[in-house]
Amino acid sequence: MKRITHCYFILFLVINVPTHAVSGGGAQVTQQGDSESDQDLKEALSQVYERFFIDIDSAEKMMQALAPRVVTAETDYENNARYRNLLGTLQWFSGNYDSALVLYRMALDYAQQHQLENQQRSIIGNLGTLYSLVGQTDSARVLLTRTLHLALKAGDSALIAKSYYDLGNHYNKINYLHLSLENLQLAADYYAQQSDSAKLAMTYSALGITWQQIGDFQKSIYYIRQAMLFNQSKNTILSLQDLYNNMGVTWWLTADNYDSARYYVGKALALAIRQHQKDKEFSCYINLGGIEGSAGNYTSSLEYLRKAQKMSSYNENEYQKAALLINIGFAFKHIGEIDSAYRYTREGLILAEKQSANINTRNAYNVLYQLDSTTGNFTAALASYRKYRDYSDTVSNTEVRNKIAELEIQYQTAERKKENELLKLQRKLDQHIITKQRLTVWVVAASMLIILLFMLALMRNKKKLSMAYAKLKTINDELHQKRQQIELQNNSLEQQKKELISLNQTKDKFFSIIAHDLRSPFSALLGLLDLLVDDYDHLPDKEKLEIIKLLQAGSQNTYQQLTNLLDWSRSQRGLITSNPECIVVRDAAESVLQLLNNRIQEKQHVVINSISPQVRCYADAILLQNVLSNLINNAVKFTPRGGKITIAGEQDYAGVHLTVSDNGIGIPPELLQDLFSITSHNQREGTENEMGTGLGLNMCHEYVALMKGNIRAESQEGQGTRFIVSLPQCDS
Repeated sequence: MKRITHCYFILFLVINVPTHAVSGGGAQVTQQGDSESDQDLKEALSQVYERFFIDIDSAEKMMQALAPRVVTAETDYENNARYRNLLGTLQWFSGNYDSALVLYRMALDYAQQHQLENQQRSIIGNLGTLYSLVGQTDSARVLLTRTLHLALKAGDSALIAKSYYDLGNHYNKINYLHLSLENLQLAADYYAQQSDSAKLAMTYSALGITWQQIGDFQKSIYYIRQAMLFNQSKNTILSLQDLYNNMGVTWWLTADNYDSARYYVGKALALAIRQHQKDKEFSCYINLGGIEGSAGNYTSSLEYLRKAQKMSSYNENEYQKAALLINIGFAFKHIGEIDSAYRYTREGLILAEKQSANINTRNAYNVLYQLDSTTGNFTAALASYRKYRDYSDTVSNTEVRNKIAELEIQYQTAERKKENELLKLQRKLDQHIITKQRLTVWVVAASMLIILLFMLALMRNKKKLSMAYAKLKTINDELHQKRQQIELQNNSLEQQKKELISLNQTKDKFFSIIAHDLRSPFSALLGLLDLLVDDYDHLPDKEKLEIIKLLQAGSQNTYQQLTNLLDWSRSQRGLITSNPECIVVRDAAESVLQLLNNRIQEKQHVVINSISPQVRCYADAILLQNVLSNLINNAVKFTPRGGKITIAGEQDYAGVHLTVSDNGIGIPPELLQDLFSITSHNQREGTENEMGTGLGLNMCHEYVALMKGNIRAESQEGQGTRFIVSLPQCDS
């Protein structure tokens, strides 16, 4: 059966795969000094933790019964920390999230006060999971990543698995799906090694949902089936009804397999009704309505959706309520009840706009556009369509920002891996140094022993004195040579370490420029091009010309940045050399001014070239032009419109001295001190928001050095800048 297009039935996937807190006692080995009563209390607290997943009320009663024992065991810091951790978990599972956060923080303070590292790991992990649950995504990611780091350091395999699982669920929640897959797969590997079928089923279910969101439905079906297979453990905490519901939705999306979709969602509905789970019954009706709508059975679809509407009191999710109203309006539209379609769609739109829910708002305007077109109200249809386009663009931009953020996190993850590799190398170097030092100690000890033997021999036989002295000298010489060899090796290793750090800094700078500084100009150019293409027929010629000028200026600036980046890359690989010759400096400056004339005219600068034709220097023509181009371009960029730029030159016994000065905005003192360094953060926007890569001045410094000269800068913030380049003069 053909899929119905423009269908906006919302998928009610059961994405909230059960999270599980950590009691703080699972991985801790009881020390020999623990008393029998302490061990009994620990086991009792573990039973409370297991009870949370069965009956929260009975778990609370058990906590109350254990309170006097915990108070009595005042010096039993481990069990006191466990009890405080469980108090936070009790509030969490009872839905009191604010109270849970407060109790967890108090428990963490207690664990830190008594230096209980095992309890600290558990509590930090619970805090991170709860922060993710309440939507504090940044805090959640920081705490969950910290928990994983601590668990890996301690070799706590149970907490390692849980940390990967929690990170996977967190990244799924904020739509970083590939990071979610990576962490969930690692969690599954750990749970498989631990033969924990209940948690393995839970992880496979989460993998199935994530693959469904990515669009690989075959893998989604595979993992949900695996979850069903492993969901046979007596300790399972995963609902079979959730698995049926998710399987049905996946079949719905797989080549319009509506029969399989109806079968599984129907089984989920039967279980929900039998177990009196009204919230799950609500989601099943929604999904059945969506399946029938996709199949073109709008009457049946409307019947299921109206059943869901009657049960909306069991669902506190306002976003889902808005989606339901819009879907009902869409179904009414397809069966020809236009008035009802308008009413429900508008109700859903009001609720969606109140929540700032862009996807629901977009869908509502699309339904209104179709309704207005059907009724012949083309003015309203045009207005609705424009709203639909605006919200579609907003949703697309949000998805792009999320993707960029996910890539940045992946980049940060790669950076952390690189730092770990550097730490491993450092440890290897330290171990090598320790080995060498031990060798030195052994050599010295052996030498001392030999010296002692020789002294004894001298006392016994004076005739062997000269021979002993010669041998002693030889040994000392060898010892000195070995010590020198060790020092040379240590110096070589230290130099390699510095070179490695320098290479990493250079590479980081290169990727930073590509990822950030070149992306913004291209985004601006694309935005202007989109504006010109979309509104070409409606724009006056004057505005078109202004846009084209902006495109020209932006392209020139971006070309200059890209040229600097490529030249800098060549210089880093040693591909640029200096071929000096006698050059008339004024001619070189005039050549650069001609290339930059458009930018100079655009900002209405006054440029004075006061270099005498008699001033000549011994330099590479291309490198000199690049240096002058970057310095003059810098002056144009950081001098306000209508400013003054002066190029001067003089010659004395020490060489040729060229200056490029302006009356621009100047350079702050904190940037001036390492202006030419590759590691400095000296990228600034120009007076008219011109972008740069921050490589120009570094290249000037390298090129001048290649020509056996030097460069320096003088500046006061707000009063302009003066660059002085000194180069060799021509031989007379």
